[in-house]
Parts: sequence; structure tokens; C-alpha cells
Amino acid sequence: WLHQQLENKVLATELLRTKSFIAALLDISWTNSLHSKLDKKSKFQSTLLALKNLILCVASRKPLILEIEDCHNIDVATKIWLKTLVQGVENFPFLIISTYRHSSNNIEFDCGINNIETLQIHLTNLTKSDSAQLIKSKLNTKVIPSNTTSLIFEKSRGNPFFVEQLVQFLTEKKQLDHSCNLVSNDIAIPENIKELIIVHIDKLQPQSKEIVKIASVIGNLFSKDILFEVLHKMELSNPEIFEQTKNIWHKISKMQYLFNNAMIRESIYAMQLKKRVREIHILNAKAIENLRKNNLQNLYPDLAYNYEKGEDWENTVKFLELAANHSKKMYYNDSAILHYNNLLKYFRNEPEFYQKFILDKLEILLLIGKSQEVVKELNILEKVEFIQTESKDKFHLLFGQYYIQTEQYAELAKYVDKHIDSINSEFHKQSILIYHLNALRYLNRQNDFEILAEKLLKNIKNN
Repeated sequence: WLHQQLENKVLATELLRTKSFIAALLDISWTNSLHSKLDKKSKFQSTLLALKNLILCVASRKPLILEIEDCHNIDVATKIWLKTLVQGVENFPFLIISTYRHSSNNIEFDCGINNIETLQIHLTNLTKSDSAQLIKSKLNTKVIPSNTTSLIFEKSRGNPFFVEQLVQFLTEKKQLDHSCNLVSNDIAIPENIKELIIVHIDKLQPQSKEIVKIASVIGNLFSKDILFEVLHKMELSNPEIFEQTKNIWHKISKMQYLFNNAMIRESIYAMQLKKRVREIHILNAKAIENLRKNNLQNLYPDLAYNYEKGEDWENTVKFLELAANHSKKMYYNDSAILHYNNLLKYFRNEPEFYQKFILDKLEILLLIGKSQEVVKELNILEKVEFIQTESKDKFHLLFGQYYIQTEQYAELAKYVDKHIDSINSEFHKQSILIYHLNALRYLNRQNDFEILAEKLLKNIKNN
């Protein structure tokens, strides 16, 4: 439909050409699509361009605002896409608005986009005058007594969310009269936002309170069907009670809900017993496996996270490995490295698995050109005894790749001569000999090159 509405035929043609990459993001595929014919690196790069073209298609019809919430949480792949998106788009009317929070050490977030005009608006605490305006808005009044404003401002220190919570607290406690004057000057008010949130949650009906607590474990953004599946397992399922919790979160799609503020969810999560939280994490993981069984690949990290929080170590490791392998397959290299790093934490005392996963990680690091990081790890591994011959063979192959990548052809030739007889796998042996062949060519050792090339061709024909 969209391509028919476009005046720009170049964009329309590209939209049709790359539609299989957009479809793949939704787990839709068909035989002989362009997406199915490319290697993983080409798929990743083409997906970035397909998404960019889709944005430009929409923007070419009318000005577009692209909103990104909590930009400090975006992954590396999204950062790469943002860099791709803003290149060469001067004639397309679109604006990116993003919210982010400073890190715990107060370092500003940097999404890495340097070639476009940007404006950063730093939101600070409200002044007393601004706080009064917010209080009037929340109480739907044109005048607010100074003593009410002073109390709320002093307690909140101008934090907008704290102001809102205090207004709600005073209203629920009937501490404001019809003119918004304080009923009493001796009011016991919680000292911080988290205490205020807990006071508010404690006022809910018991079943509503349980639903809110369970939802907080599922996540800041949660799906209603997943929540109801967990509630069913805990014998708490009641759609009518769910509707009574509207002021805690808001609906953003047919099935998805978002807590009104991340701090609400964090406070509710923290108020629960650790044993119960672990149980809910496990039930959440089981619900995801049950309800999303036809689309689990993109949910492997969520499953690993929930099983880890639930202290189910066997399933944690299972889904971390699946997440790492899937990210590697999809060319999400930084995500794959993150998952392998998490896996390695669990196998420091099990050398067989540790060696396997560290080599898988080094393979990706070589792929993205981090050769110095790789050689440090390879030099450490050179001193250990490999449990599996396959891991030892892969270690030798990675050393060969390192020498090729850093153009150390003489060192590669020496390495192959020294270790080729200790490689058991024909695949790894032939692969490193191909690297050796390239090295001989660069070293201008023509005679050795021809002998090895003839030997390799004979092996390939025989196998």
C-alpha cells in the first residue's frame, strides 16, 4: 500500500526490494526472498538500510517525528542504525526526539551521532513557582495557598514526579480542604518517593495489590496475556481486578502496558520478599515459553534474565547460549559478546565449557576487527591444556585468522609449519592451510605456494 502512495519512485522501488528484511523483523518469511539469499553480515546491513528507507518513505509523505524512549538503554545495533539513518537525509522532514537519564556516575549519554544538528534540553528540578503551577494543574484549581505550595515544594525539592505523588497522597489522606488549604500542620509525610509509592500501593485492595506486584516483576513494559498466564498459575486471575489498576500503568497497544513511571515499578519490585520474586520470575519465563513458543528466538535474552533472577541456573545457561548463538547468527555481534561474557561467568571452574565459549567470543571479536583484544586472550589460552580436540583445533584456526587479519604473513607461515600436524579436524586443517596459502603468495614463495595449492585441491576433490 505505502509504495503506491509515494511520489519518489526511487524510495518506492527500494521499499519493494527490501520488504523481506522488514518482514523478517516480524518473523515473516517466504521462499526465495532476498533476505533468505544473503549471508548474516549482508542481512544485518541490509536490514539497517531497509529500516532507514521505510522511515524516509513515511517522512516523504508528511513530516515525521520519531520518538525514542529511554535512549540510555538502547543497544549497540540501534546506535549503528541511528548513525545510518541520519546520513544523507537533508531533504527529508523528520525529527528525532529522545529521552534519556544520566548514568549513576553522572556521565551524559552519547548515542554517537555527530554529523547532525542536535539540541539537548537538560531537565532540572522545578522552581517553587513552577511547582505551584503543577500543583494547580493536578488539583484542577486556579489558586493554591502558599502554605500548601511550601510544604509540597520543601518535601519534593521540585522533583516533578515527587510533586505529583505528594498531591495524590494529600488528596487521598483528605489533608486538603475545599480551598486546597492544609487541614493540619502536623502531617506525617513519607520522606522520599519510594515510601510514597509504597503507601499508595498499600491502599489497594489485596488482589489488586498482588497483581501490581506480580506485574512489577514481569517488567516495566509487560504483555497482558503473559501477566494473566502468571496470575492463572498463582490462582489470582481476575480481569475485573486488573481494570482497577489503571492508575498504575497505561495501555500502549492492544496487549501491552507500561508503568506510568519506572520508579513506580522499581519501588514495588523492591518491596517484595526475594523468595517470592524468584518464584514470579520463573513463572514469567514459563509463561513466555508457553505463549511465545513460535517466536522464542528474539526472547532468549528475556528468558535467560528471568531464569537467572529465579536462580534456575540450568535454564539460565541454556538460554544464554541460545541468545549468544542467535545474536551471532543475526550478526548482532555486540549482543553476542555480551551473552558470551555472561556465559563465561558460569563456567570459570569448568574448563571444557569455558574454553568453548571463550573461543566463540574470540571468533566474533576477530570478525569485528578487535585483533589486539583477541591476541591477548589467545596468548593466555596457549598456556592451557584443551579438554576437547575441537576446541584446540579452533584455537589454532583463530590464531591463523589473527595473523592474516594483522598481515603477519611470515609469522603465520611459521605457526602453520609448527602446529599443522597437531590439528585433528580436516575442516580446521584445510581452513588454516588456505590462510597459509595466502601468506605464501604475499611472501612471494611461488614454489611453496604451487605445492600447497596442488595438495589442497587434491584433498578437496577426495573429500
